[in-house]
Amino acid sequence: MGSTLVWRELSQRCGTQAGGSTQALRALQLERLCEVVVWEHDGDELRTKRQSYLMVLLVGDDERIHLALNCRLASALLGQPYSQVSLAERLTLSRDVPMALHAFLSTTIGIGHQLRIGVDRLVDRLWPGSADSAINSTHRSRRGDVHAGLDAIGTLQGWSVKWERDDLAIVNRMGVGVAEMTRHIGNKTRAYRQQPLPKITSKNMGLTTFDASGLFLIK
Repeated sequence: MGSTLVWRELSQRCGTQAGGSTQALRALQLERLCEVVVWEHDGDELRTKRQSYLMVLLVGDDERIHLALNCRLASALLGQPYSQVSLAERLTLSRDVPMALHAFLSTTIGIGHQLRIGVDRLVDRLWPGSADSAINSTHRSRRGDVHAGLDAIGTLQGWSVKWERDDLAIVNRMGVGVAEMTRHIGNKTRAYRQQPLPKITSKNMGLTTFDASGLFLIK
């Protein structure tokens, strides 16, 4: 899977400015990603291995960049049975505990499914042994942080949190597409489905997409 982007759009999708120093940093980050090697093990009797790259930068200049993703990475983004963690949702959560809970719940609850989970179980996951090792006031504070963190996640467009009891929540994860999950958030006070797409003023407005996964298959 390949995609042509304008550098400014790439910075906006990452939630940063598009100045010269930022673009230089983004280019360096992409170069590092392009150096990541992926090893695929078949697990057969011959213990067959295949080598490929995580990403390839096909064309890049001061205005446009063309990226192609490893077919395995593309499958992880678009298919099953991979866990999808929305960075757009994460950007709307300003505190560490809600972010940690969001990561755990995203990798635990499949899209379109729900989970009944207690506050104490989540506290023990974030702070193992807290009930026994922490002083009472600290443990109560952590329970309060988890409760507030679940409430924060419940305000996201892709989630709902209903309290069956004060210490037991039903967390439901609604269906969200990959484009929605990775979209730039312009206003943190609004749900990400309500955000406008980034406006690109560069003269290179024509963005194209093609399947470049074959570039990574080394026979």
